[in-house]
Amino acid sequence: MDDGSRAIVAAAAGTVEAAVDDCFDRCTSGTCDCGDGFGNYVRIDHADGKRTYYGHIKNGSVQVNAGDVVACGTVLGRVGSSGFSTGPDLHFEVRFDNNVADDPYAGDCGGPTSYWGAQGEDNGLPGTSCGDAPPPPPEPTTGTARGAVFKDKGVGTDDMTTRLAGASVSIVGTALATAAEGVDADWIFATAPSGTVTLRASAPGYLDGERTCDVLAGDTAWCSIGLVLAAGGEGEGEGEADAGEGEPIGPDPREVARVSIVPPEQAAPSCASASAQPLALALGALLQLKRRLARFLTRP
Repeated sequence: MDDGSRAIVAAAAGTVEAAVDDCFDRCTSGTCDCGDGFGNYVRIDHADGKRTYYGHIKNGSVQVNAGDVVACGTVLGRVGSSGFSTGPDLHFEVRFDNNVADDPYAGDCGGPTSYWGAQGEDNGLPGTSCGDAPPPPPEPTTGTARGAVFKDKGVGTDDMTTRLAGASVSIVGTALATAAEGVDADWIFATAPSGTVTLRASAPGYLDGERTCDVLAGDTAWCSIGLVLAAGGEGEGEGEADAGEGEPIGPDPREVARVSIVPPEQAAPSCASASAQPLALALGALLQLKRRLARFLTRP
């Protein structure tokens, strides 16, 4: 550093939004509070919405001012040890426009997208040539819709204990369709269109049901659907199962008992068997009367 140190250059074209100099640059404790911890630093805002920070710059070496338009490779200053630093180094940081930091390296220890023209090997240095940064990933246009299909007992999602496994679920106006699976009868659309969508569910013995939900891009909407038993339906059957109450349902099915099929009521007695009992009673009474009459006629 005393011999002049390494030059720090802009990683991409942009506009200098801040340039701080005059901070002590021989910090070795890591607690030299100047320039918000960056010490001498430069911040550049870029056309794609990102911003880059170059910190711990050597005192008196900053060569740009706020408002300057710089190109990729423009010299900003030289490596120093100002701010929260224990030795000469460059603090280089990429942030989104909401000020959240983003690792410019792609890989297991970085982000999903590399912002370097030539990233280089792990634990190495990136390439020194300048070029256009890759465009930012497109904003998501779909979201996730998920839920369960259950027997509507007149209270909506306040009672979802009877689930209808095997029910069909679709998003109206699209080709997206799936089935409610497992004891929870849960379903999911991982790429549901964002905005207001109408979900439709159907199951044998039940009236078709619909529910409208708002799906936000990149987010998850819970849209469980209750179905009402159709007139003449069979009641609780093989597709129904008890499950925990409320939503959202957990990702792992719970241990629940199947609902037993309600046995049919016993048939009423036939007309022949129903009329046999009073006929037998009448014949018995007639015979008893005949015996009494016979005793009366033979009395002295």
